[in-house]
Amino acid sequence: SRLHPGKFYAMPESPQIYKQILMVSGYDRYFQLPKCMRDEDLRADRQPEFTQIDIEMSFIDRDDLFGVCEGLMAHVFQKALGVKLKLPFPRFNWHDAMSRFGSEKPDIRFGLELKAITELVKQSDFEIIKKVIAKGGVVFCLPVPGGSKFSRREIDELEGIAKTYHLPGLAWVKIGKTGWEGIPAKFFPQTLQNQINQKVNAKVGDLLLFSAEKFAAATEALGQIRLHIGHKLKIVPEGWGFSWVTDMPLFEQNDDGSWAAAHHVFTMPLDEDMKFLESDPEKVRAMRYDLALNGAEIAGGSIRIHRKEIQEAVLRVIGLDAKDIEAKFGFLLEAFKYGAPPHGGIAFGFDRLCAMICGVSDIREVIAFPKNKAAQGMMEDSPGDVTPAQLKELHIRTEVAKKKSK
Repeated sequence: SRLHPGKFYAMPESPQIYKQILMVSGYDRYFQLPKCMRDEDLRADRQPEFTQIDIEMSFIDRDDLFGVCEGLMAHVFQKALGVKLKLPFPRFNWHDAMSRFGSEKPDIRFGLELKAITELVKQSDFEIIKKVIAKGGVVFCLPVPGGSKFSRREIDELEGIAKTYHLPGLAWVKIGKTGWEGIPAKFFPQTLQNQINQKVNAKVGDLLLFSAEKFAAATEALGQIRLHIGHKLKIVPEGWGFSWVTDMPLFEQNDDGSWAAAHHVFTMPLDEDMKFLESDPEKVRAMRYDLALNGAEIAGGSIRIHRKEIQEAVLRVIGLDAKDIEAKFGFLLEAFKYGAPPHGGIAFGFDRLCAMICGVSDIREVIAFPKNKAAQGMMEDSPGDVTPAQLKELHIRTEVAKKKSK
């Protein structure tokens, strides 16, 4: 702030808080097309500046909002592409989406689904995997029809994908006429091989890929391999595969054991999980939902917390004490005292949606003056240096840390 020396304008999830205050104040519904700015790591579908279609409504439940969003998509795709979408869109809870597709933004246009085989693998002599299970891990199998023709180099490529997504290793076997072929085969008696083949609907000539890790890591790694194989084998059809994913975990655990909000701290827990809120945060699911399209998230939102005591409890779980809660969110909690209506909303990624409709994979193709992959504006040479006089006016001193030499 130039006018208030030493102070900064900063608010966590500021659009979220503002639109909730609007709901509390009596505006029962609204939409906006805001420009958002985030200084974060880039991907092909992410830019420092982007646009959202932002929607918030009072006195609604999830189904009300889904109906509005599906109607919007049906209208846009009819007008823009002449495509008539089939409504309603399929729905998956988060656990099922991860278990079947290995993704919370699944591409449902093709099969090649994951299969849970933890209980069967317990009967094997494969000690490496059994140790993972003993520590609370799970085992999933991805059957690849005709995958026995994959070369060792191609399988090594799949193992590389698994490691990129934090899976220590990827076990595999090929199904021959006499049974499994590969290192794990010797740890599985023929009867157990047959049971697993039946469970995953595998046959001679197929390739079986196994992941063993905690649930999220085991499923996500296989999910990424699923996408890679789907495109490699050219079994992903053209078209539009919309789906809703619901009931995500409310919290995620940091490396130091503390808890953080998986989405944002204003998301309402499911009623049946409220009892676990402070005793067992890992079990708490959120009234959160994402709209996925062809393996990409194009919209995300939630039913919001509108009760002071629940909001305070969630903030305590992420490590804030009463003083921090009052300092950072006192104005929001004060508003809740006056009878906040139940409310919820969602935000569409406008640029990402436009890119998909236009058939391009990089949202820079639909943004004027985009940044490059290093988050730099090449035309105007930004970000750039500022003068000492400008820093002085803002009461800021910068100190760039020197990189340590190896």
